Amino acid sequence: MRDRASLRSPRAADADRKAIFPLVCDMEEPLNRARALTQALQLMGFGLRGIHDDTGPSLLAIAEAIASQLDTAKNAWRRIAAATGAQAGRSKPRKRGARTS
Repeated sequence: MRDRASLRSPRAADADRKAIFPLVCDMEEPLNRARALTQALQLMGFGLRGIHDDTGPSLLAIAEAIASQLDTAKNAWRRIAAATGAQAGRSKPRKRGARTS
C-alpha cells in the first residue's frame, strides 16, 4: 500500500516548494547576521582572555556554543534551500530543467 506522500501529485509538491521558497530566502540574512555577531563575541572573548580578564573564557565559551547552534541551523537551511531550488541571492525559484551558469 502506498503512503500518503506518494499519492500526492507532482503539482502539489511544486506548490509546496513555491510556498516554502520565500521563507527560505527570508532566513538567510538573519542567519548570516547572527553568525557575524557571534564572531564579534568570539573576538571579544579572545581579547579579554588575552589580557587575562576573568570574563574572557566565559564569553568565549558562550559564543562558541552559539556558533555551533547557528552552524547547525545554517546547514539545515542549506538542505531546505537545496530541496526548494533556492540559492543565495536568488529571488525566484529555479524552473525545472533550467540551466545555471
